[in-house]
Amino acid sequence: MKDYVRHIPKGMLANRFKVLESNVSSFTAGETVYQVRERPGTLLIGHTFHKSLWFDRDTLECRSIEGDRLLVKVERIK
Repeated sequence: MKDYVRHIPKGMLANRFKVLESNVSSFTAGETVYQVRERPGTLLIGHTFHKSLWFDRDTLECRSIEGDRLLVKVERIK
């Protein structure tokens, strides 16, 4: 039986990010995640649409709404 290879669209491969720091279970430090959607000032970054978080476009950080606690920080892979 073949191992499953996930199909990743070209648009997502062009916008890859490396997780630098994570305080949530859905992201682990060192893994590669992708830009799923873009809105003014924010980027939806993650594995799939339902396993993603909104990040600030400038800082590439995702912070909690209450308490402004850092949840995840990523850097762009060139």
